[in-house]
Order: sequence, then C-alpha cells, then structure tokens
Amino acid sequence: MMQENNNSAPHLELLFEMNRLFLSFLQARAQRGQDCLGLPGVIEPLLRDAPEVQLDRAAGLPHALFALNLSDAADFAADAPLPLMSADAAGLYCLQVSLLQSARNLCRQNAPLAQTFLGLQAGCLMRLRCLALIDITQLAESTRAVRAGFASEPRLWMQMLSMDDSDDQRCLRLIALQPRATDMLPEQRRVTQIR
Repeated sequence: MMQENNNSAPHLELLFEMNRLFLSFLQARAQRGQDCLGLPGVIEPLLRDAPEVQLDRAAGLPHALFALNLSDAADFAADAPLPLMSADAAGLYCLQVSLLQSARNLCRQNAPLAQTFLGLQAGCLMRLRCLALIDITQLAESTRAVRAGFASEPRLWMQMLSMDDSDDQRCLRLIALQPRATDMLPEQRRVTQIR
C-alpha cells in the first residue's frame, strides 16, 4: 500500500498544478466579470476574493476541478488556420493546451489514476491517450475543451473555497474520490442504492 502512495505522489503533484492553473485562470476571469467556464454564478464572488492560500487548499483536492470535453475531438479540422485571437481567447487557448497535454501525459503514464483523478469515462480516457500534440493544439483552438468541474454542485465549490482546517480538507478529499452517480452505469447505481 505504501508503494502505491509513493507511485501516485508525482501524479498528485501534477494534478495540484493543473488544478491551481485552472483556479488562477478562473479567478482572473471572475475578477474581470467574465464567464467562469460553467462555474455557478453564486461561486464567482467567493472565487474572485479567495486568497492564494485558499486556492492552494482547493487545488489540493485529489480530483480535477475542471472537466475535459473531448466530444468534439474528432470533429476539428486538421488544417484549420490559426485565427487572430484576443488576449482572453489566447489565455483560454493556453489553459486548454496546458491541461489537455498534462492530462494526456497522466493518461499515458497511469491510466487508472488518470481515470480517478480526472473523472474520465473509459472512451474519453482512450481518446485522450491517443491525441497527438498537433491534435491537442487544434482541439484547444476549435472547441471549449475545458470547463468547470462539479458545475452542478455549488455547495462543494463553496466548501472548497471556504475551508480552513484539515478536517474540512479530509472530508472534501473523500467526497472527491467517490464515484458520482451520473458517472456510474445503471447496474452500478442499482447496487449502490441497495446497500
């Protein structure tokens, strides 16, 4: 068991960095009054005013705070020219490239951890693993490949952005590692409900 923890430590560090990058990006958008990639509006004031230490605590959750949307991955044009981008679009593009590339690397290094940390279905996991670097850049410029995770759970976001002690952090870690009912197959939901 200890060996497994040592093997997952670099992956947890990568996940922390990915979450922290995402939170910093969202905080900047909230401070400018811009859309926060699907984050519930009630969370935006908390995010806008959150101190760095609070963002670090939230980023430590062992689950992606973002969700990857690869449904358009097969639809992007391989030879689409790069359009001129506004500063905001360029920032989103850089965020998406960074998170997609990091997620792809995590999927290639340790698929089970990637599936747990990123909350990916098996098909999405395989699709992400197979993306070439050029595919990542084209996907990032042609779609909104990254959005807020847990968007339908504002209470979880409120807890993440206001927790102040280790008990809160432990509780949130346990919540993050639980499979969500929407991610389970119908047979799994039935078994979970019976118990």
